[in-house]
Amino acid sequence: MQTSILRYITSDRQHLTALNSSSFLLRLPYDIRKKIYEFAGLYNGELIKLNYRSSPIELYCCEEYEDDGNCDCDFDPSSLPSQLLDVCRTISKEVEHLFYSQNHFNICSVYPGGLFGLLSFTPRALNSLSSLSIHLNICRCFITSTTSKPSYCPYHRREWSEKLCQSAAVHHRSKTIAEWEKLCRHLASYITPRQLKLWIVCNGGNIETAKQIVGSMNHLPVLGACGISINLESCLKLQDLARDAVLKLTGQSSDALDAPFRFLDLPREIQLNVLKYTDLTTPYDIAWCPDTEGEAPSVVHSGSIQWNQRTNMYWRKCCGKCSPVGTMCICSTRYNGYSTTCTCWVMPSSLFLVSRRQREDAIKIFYSQNHFLILPSGKLLQYDQPAEILRFFTRFVARGMKYLRFVTWLLPDMYYPISGTRWDWEWERAVDICAQEGSLQLLSFAIDLSHHARRRRAFGARYHGPIPIAQLEENEWNTGLLLVESMARYKSWKNVYVHLSWPWHNPHNPNDPYSCPEEAQELRERHEEVLEEQVMGPGRIECGKYERRHAWNGYICNYEDPCEQCEDED
Repeated sequence: MQTSILRYITSDRQHLTALNSSSFLLRLPYDIRKKIYEFAGLYNGELIKLNYRSSPIELYCCEEYEDDGNCDCDFDPSSLPSQLLDVCRTISKEVEHLFYSQNHFNICSVYPGGLFGLLSFTPRALNSLSSLSIHLNICRCFITSTTSKPSYCPYHRREWSEKLCQSAAVHHRSKTIAEWEKLCRHLASYITPRQLKLWIVCNGGNIETAKQIVGSMNHLPVLGACGISINLESCLKLQDLARDAVLKLTGQSSDALDAPFRFLDLPREIQLNVLKYTDLTTPYDIAWCPDTEGEAPSVVHSGSIQWNQRTNMYWRKCCGKCSPVGTMCICSTRYNGYSTTCTCWVMPSSLFLVSRRQREDAIKIFYSQNHFLILPSGKLLQYDQPAEILRFFTRFVARGMKYLRFVTWLLPDMYYPISGTRWDWEWERAVDICAQEGSLQLLSFAIDLSHHARRRRAFGARYHGPIPIAQLEENEWNTGLLLVESMARYKSWKNVYVHLSWPWHNPHNPNDPYSCPEEAQELRERHEEVLEEQVMGPGRIECGKYERRHAWNGYICNYEDPCEQCEDED
C-alpha cells in the first residue's frame, strides 16, 4: 500500500529530506503547484479592489441588497497567501504571475487613492493582468433649484454656491480625464494583446466627456474582451459610441467593405434559411408586456424574466455575463453600453429596415419561428386602454398575424372578465382577429390561469387570498368557460390549451376535500380537458401542452421553484 506521495515523485527519499521546502515544491509538476496555490487562496474568484480602505465603517454583504450586480462587500487583503512571495525568487515570480492573471481587479476614480493603485502596477504585473474593471465617476455638480440655493455635490459631499459648484465640476472633470489618459498610455505600454478583459463604467459628465473617455482608449492593443457603459440619459448615439469602441478594441470592427456581401442577391430560400440562424429566432418564448409598449414595443425573451412570486410581479434581469460578478452591470438592454460577453437577447430591429422584401421575410421568420408570451399588466385595467390581449393582436402582431404559430396568454391577477362587459367584447374581438387575419389551422393558443398556483408556491401554508378559495375556484372556472365559449365559434384551431390553478390539495387545511395532491391534480386536469374539448371537440389528443412549459420557460418552471408537473406542491 502506498504510504506517501513522495513515492510518486522520486525514489530518493533521503535526498528529498535534505532538500529545503522551496526546492521540493519546485520539483512538483506545474499543474500540482498551481492547485496548491489555488487551495492556499491565491485566486478564488474574489473581487480585488485596488483603492485604499476608507475610514472604518460597518460593512454589509451584497446579499442584503437587491441583486443588481453591485457588491458592497470589502475584500480582505489579509486572506491572500502573501507568504508564498517570500519562499524564493522563482516561486515568487510564479505566484505573482498567477495572482495577476487569475484574479479580477477593480478600481474607482473617486474612491480613496483614485487610479493610483493601478498606475503603480509594475510592467510585469500589467503583462500578466487578464481581468480589470474601472469606474470613472465624473463630478456631476449641478444646481438643484432655479433659486440661489446652494447645490449639493454627491462626490464632494458638500453644498456650494452655483459659481463654485460649476468651477468644481470643470476642475474634477479635467483632472479625471487627465488621469485616465495617463492610465491608458500606461496600460498600452505593457498589457499583453488579446489577453486583458477590460470593463469600463463612466458615470456622469456629458456626451463630449464620453467621447474623450472613449477616444483615450485608442492607444490600447487588441483586448480579449471589453465592455463599456456610459450611464447618462438614454441616447442611441451614446450606445452606438460604446458599441463601436468595444468592437474596435476587440478587433471586431470592420470599416466599409470595398465589396460588401450581397445578401439580397441570394435565392430567397437561402435568405430565409440564413435569417433563421439570426437573432430573429430564440429558444425562449418572446415576452410582450403592455406596460412597455410604444410605437416599437420592447420585447424580451422569457428566460430573462425575473418573477417575484410573493407580489406576482416581474422585471427584466440581465444574463449576468456582461461583466464580472461583483461589478456593475454593463448591459445594452438597460444602459448606454455594450459588452462582448453579454448574451442578452435584443430585438434585431435592423433586419426589418433593410428593404421591403427583407422586412417581409424577417416578419415571416420572426412570427412563425417563435413562441409569444403575453404578460399581464402590472396595473389595473385602464378604461382608456383596451385589454392587453387585444393590444397584442392589433398593434404588436398586426403585420405578422398570418404567420403567427404559438401564443401563450397569462391572464392578469387583478380582475376576472365578466360576461357582457367591455372586456368580454374585446376578447371576442381578439378571437375574431385570429380567425379572420391569422391561420387558425396552424395556431396553437394557450390560456394560462395559473397565477394563483404561483402565489401558493410562494406563500406555502400562509397562502390566503382576499377572496375565499371556493369563490376564487368558481370565478376561475367561469372565466375559463367564458374564454373557450368565444373560441368555440371557430372550430379550426390547431391546438387550444388551458392551465388552471384549482382544485388544489392543501395539506395544512384539515377541512380540505382532497386527500392527496394527486387527487386534486387529476381533477384539475379533468377540468382543463373539459374546457379544451369545448373548442377542440371530444377525443382530442393532447400534444405538446407541457413541452415548452417545462423545457426552457423560466416564467413558470425553474430549478428554485418547480411547477406542479415537476414535483408535488407538498
